[in-house]
Amino acid sequence: MQNSTKPKDLLRRLKKTLTTLNRESNALVASYQKRGGLTQNKMKRYQDLQHFRAILEGVERLVKEKNKKALLAMFGEHLEFLPLLFHCLYSSPFGSNRWHPAMVGEQSMKRGTSNYFDKTYSVEFCPFRTLTQFSNQTDTWRKRNDQ
Repeated sequence: MQNSTKPKDLLRRLKKTLTTLNRESNALVASYQKRGGLTQNKMKRYQDLQHFRAILEGVERLVKEKNKKALLAMFGEHLEFLPLLFHCLYSSPFGSNRWHPAMVGEQSMKRGTSNYFDKTYSVEFCPFRTLTQFSNQTDTWRKRNDQ
């Protein structure tokens, strides 16, 4: 194993990340209890936190059990994919008047749309967790389309 993926270092990083996730999750729960609800974005963030926490707790359990076979099967022969667990990648907005080789906007995808203004999208890719497509500037798009 490389220096950055030694079991002690990995356990330390997992615990630190779990502590941070728990702190943010508790803050969202407190906000919910105070206001009686959460915005859609905060609710999604809370769900993402719970999902990520479950994944990290599973990896932490494998490290504590020293289940090298399972860790190598998930994260590569030298655990080279393990750092990806802690990072997300974001695309730049694509769609209207923007060219992106792998992704298109609503007009191109549907060969036309009833909307006057094409929407633009971004993608968030968190390896081993989620792949999420976001509509950019939805409020602005709605206002322009309703005129």
